[in-house]
Amino acid sequence: MESQVIENFNGVYLLLCQNPKFKGRTYIGYTVDPVRRLKRHNAGMDFGGAKRTHNKGPWNMILIVHGFPNSRLGLRMLQVSPWCRLPLKIQWLDLKFSADWMMKLQFPRHMEVHYGTVEAKKIGWVSKQLQKNKLQEENVECRSDFNNRCFICKDKIVDEKNRVECVYKCCQCITHIFCLAKLFRKNDKKILPINGICPSCQNVVLWGDIVRKKIGCCVNID
Repeated sequence: MESQVIENFNGVYLLLCQNPKFKGRTYIGYTVDPVRRLKRHNAGMDFGGAKRTHNKGPWNMILIVHGFPNSRLGLRMLQVSPWCRLPLKIQWLDLKFSADWMMKLQFPRHMEVHYGTVEAKKIGWVSKQLQKNKLQEENVECRSDFNNRCFICKDKIVDEKNRVECVYKCCQCITHIFCLAKLFRKNDKKILPINGICPSCQNVVLWGDIVRKKIGCCVNID
């Protein structure tokens, strides 16, 4: 099975100790490059490894959760619960553990489960700039006064930081980010919504896709 190559990789991984002296020990960390990070853990602190894994190897990376829009949200997963509401992907890197552990672990239903190794691919500066330019061009095309008003509250969107768009190409709905989050949450008391129905095109939209499009990491959906 070939490794899956993923651009703009942000993932939280699980290590399992293979050393009989420390059998059963695990370690959770964040990385933008799982292959390189595992090598550093097994090489030790002098080569960029962690203090808790130093001289306890070899370690095996058996599971990784990826799909975070940025490093801040990836690191946040290690401390609080809103990560479980993002449309993340669960990747079993070591298949011999997946069958047994899948029966014990309960992942959120909206997360996809995949199998096989992954490799991170950095998006070059040129690619990022092209994506940014494309988004700016698309924004200019629909930047009339009417199209720059929130579809929900009807107020003009003054600050671009508060502006989000529907991810469907057929829909030109724009809203304040807080208006859309409130609509998606409805009676849900959680700060971060999982998904909701676009007030314009009535399609189901994942909140994580809304965030990815805003920061330029997600293409439109046909």
